Amino acid sequence: MDSIENIRRKCIDFLLKIRELTDNDETAYVNIDSVAGELALDQAITEHVIKHLLIDKFIERGLGQGIRITQMGIMKVKGKTLDGGV
Repeated sequence: MDSIENIRRKCIDFLLKIRELTDNDETAYVNIDSVAGELALDQAITEHVIKHLLIDKFIERGLGQGIRITQMGIMKVKGKTLDGGV
């Protein structure tokens, strides 16, 4: 398994990719597999990243494989949130 620091980096990369794929629209959902594919993440790492982002409330799940970034997630990628597990 990847180091904690590597997982944290992948979580940030995942959030940034969600923002890119949704054109910074926090109400838009994107498919988990689309994000993971863009970042070349395998299924095990993707599941680990998703778990962390959900626990920290940086993303929300929609129907099926849909996810969206939350306001907390946006703040995290802007560097305004320094606490949290990610």
